[in-house]
Amino acid sequence: MNKLIIPAIALSILMLAACSPKAEGGETPAGGGTAKISYAADIQPIMTKNCISCHSGDRPKEGLDLTSFAMLSKGAHGNPVFVAGKSDESLLYKAITGNGADQMPPGDKMDDADIAKVKAWIDGGAAE
Repeated sequence: MNKLIIPAIALSILMLAACSPKAEGGETPAGGGTAKISYAADIQPIMTKNCISCHSGDRPKEGLDLTSFAMLSKGAHGNPVFVAGKSDESLLYKAITGNGADQMPPGDKMDDADIAKVKAWIDGGAAE
């Protein structure tokens, strides 16, 4: 009977490990929650791919420069474009969904996965 205890304990540990929550990329985040989305690592590449051609440089369209978190935080013509924790109240989210604002980018809808990531970033507190 003692010969069965060690394999049973090992099997139990493997089963518990297999059921633990996983972050994107397969790594378990600290605290067991979801991975924190940051502007620099997660949102900036989306903005570069979809928005930078118009929203950068000396005269970015609508006065909105999306080249960095600091510039995004300045807003468009001094008006905020996101409300941390509230994507539904954020002009940035409304624009990329075309819901309550002109569709951005114009002509081509942003990928659904990118829209979901921007929403999660805003709703998660809009970390730098």
